[in-house]
Amino acid sequence: MIIDGATILTGSFNFTKAAEEGNAENLLVIQDPALAARYTKNWQTHAEHSDIYTSQPNHH
Repeated sequence: MIIDGATILTGSFNFTKAAEEGNAENLLVIQDPALAARYTKNWQTHAEHSDIYTSQPNHH
């Protein structure tokens, strides 16, 4: 995650109850606007060649 253009959250932690209470997860917080800009640019590069996901209702 990139927060506020300067803070990066990275690691295996996935913001679930299991991650918080039971799993062996890690979360690294980096305060670096220049690195956050590089992460953002990388995300935008991949977004440009990605397909938009739309969920389809289940028809049973």
